[in-house]
Order: sequence, then structure tokens, then C-alpha cells
Amino acid sequence: MSLDPFIPVKITDRVWAERLLDGEIFMRSLHAFGSWSVVEQNKSDSVKNSYRGDLHEGAVAIYKDARDHSFIKDSDPEFLDIIHQITDIDADDLQYFRIFSLYAMRYDHRNNHFFLPDRRIKSFGDTAIVISDMDCFLRRILQQILNEHGELVQFLLDLVQYFDYQESTKLYPLFSKQQRYDYQNELRVAVGLLEPNKYSMDFSNSLIRSTEPLKLEIGDIRDIAFALPIDDFLKLRFPSNISLRFPMSNSTKPSMFDMIVQDTRKTLEHRVSPFVKPTVTIW
Repeated sequence: MSLDPFIPVKITDRVWAERLLDGEIFMRSLHAFGSWSVVEQNKSDSVKNSYRGDLHEGAVAIYKDARDHSFIKDSDPEFLDIIHQITDIDADDLQYFRIFSLYAMRYDHRNNHFFLPDRRIKSFGDTAIVISDMDCFLRRILQQILNEHGELVQFLLDLVQYFDYQESTKLYPLFSKQQRYDYQNELRVAVGLLEPNKYSMDFSNSLIRSTEPLKLEIGDIRDIAFALPIDDFLKLRFPSNISLRFPMSNSTKPSMFDMIVQDTRKTLEHRVSPFVKPTVTIW
């Protein structure tokens, strides 16, 4: 598995940054950011903020042409002519995954420096929490999840892939967003809590169908993370005494991050959504 090197960073407001440094991991359900509940979205500050909410969250397929969609292709021709985009949104259990998002600060190994972050990420908050040791961070999260929920958890992790509508294709479930969000360079952790009476790790019908947030207390992380004002982060003004460790391994031995990403991709490779909701954008 080959990924370009990066360092994970959480962009948030200072009050939440302090809580994260204290070890509070707060994860909202994907439901809170997508199109599953229009009424709730109209009341939700997170979705009113266009940089946070994405009505195409949970997308599992996109269509360049309406005639490529098996359920819509036989519609009235005049209706087909005004369709601009079609997206199939998972209508089953993706929305019940709890999400923790980070910014991937990418490294230019050819020129030996980090790429400057896009200034638009300033919309997420006034503070950047730089995770200097992602493997340790992941181990603490996983340990706390095991302490609280045992083995009845599906833990997924990967970089988000950004799509456009240049071709009709299936998407990578849970880890696909519209191209207009690509400046976010999102690294996403997704946690699915499983029904206590079911021990299969299969996706189908095993997730607890709740949209309640998940909060974990993993203990102070200031030994593996540090805070910067957002303006300093945007200019890459880091303390001189800080060492950063890339999540991915630079040897043949995989890191914790590598192994989880590999397992995530295997888990999602052949996933099929039993129920989908076509989302249509018209001209």
C-alpha cells in the first residue's frame, strides 16, 4: 500500500482543542452531515455550514448521464434532459457510523517540505492540533473502544477520495466526497457499534442504528500532540523542538495506520448497499 506522507491535524475552535488535548474524542454520526433527514438538516448548524455538511455524504455511486441509471433511464425524456447529476446515497446503515475527521497535512518528499494548507480550512476553527504520533493516538483510541465496547465494533480508517461526475462509477463507501471539498484533505476515522447479540463483522444489519454521538476519554495527549493558532499553522510555523512521525511506515514492516487502512479497504471493497436513495440535481 502506497500513500503520500502526511501528518494528521485536527482543526477546531480553541475550547474544543483543549478538550481534545485532554483526551476527549467526540464523534458525531455521519447522519448529522448528510441528506438522510431533511427536517433535521434545516435545523442543524453543522449542515447549514456548507464546509461541514455535504448532501452527498454516504454516496455509493455517481452517474455522468441520467440514462446510465437503471431506475431513472426510462423516465420522461424532458425530465432526463434537465438532470445535471445523479448520486446514489446509501439508505441503509452508513449513516450510523460515528465520524472523527482530521486534516492530512501533505509532505512534498521531493523538495523536503510540507505543502502549505489551503486557507479555507480556517472555516473549521481557530486552532490546529497537530498529531505528532498517529500510531500511539490510534492505539489509545482502540484501547478505549475495547474497554467500553469489547469486540462489538467496526473500526475503519482511510483518506477521503474526492469525486466528480466525469464518468458513471461506484464509489468508495464512507470515504468519498464531492471534488469541491478536496481542499479539506480529509483523513476519516469511522466507528460502527455492533448489536450486542450479533458477532458477525459483516455490514448487513449488524450496526446499532443510533445517531447519538460517541465520546471517548483516552487521557491527556499532549505527549503526542500540540496546538497552534490557525494562522501559525497556515504558515507552517512549528516549534523548533517538535519531531513529527508520519503515520505510514517507511520500511517493509507496516505501521498500525497501514494495517487499519489495509483492513478498511478489504472490508469495503465488495460492499453493496442493499438500499439506495437516488439524489438528483437538475439544471
